[in-house]
Amino acid sequence: MNVLSAEPGAAVHADLSINKSLPYTIGLAILATAGFAFGIFGWHEAGKAEREARLLQYYLLELDAKFIAAGLKKPEESIAKELEK
Repeated sequence: MNVLSAEPGAAVHADLSINKSLPYTIGLAILATAGFAFGIFGWHEAGKAEREARLLQYYLLELDAKFIAAGLKKPEESIAKELEK
């Protein structure tokens, strides 16, 4: 069918259907962008939490070693031995 010979209402109908789906398309794009942004944020925060956990473990083991060196704790009660299990 030739576009020029089509009924005038056909073009208006196509235009109306595009206008109806445009808000849904924009909403879907916004939700997809928000999901992507939250995913990146979560990935970044998980990396930060892992680094903080390793740092906390390091300081805990250092403090444990100082307690053992000062004689406040027996070497058998070491946190490092608990972590090996």
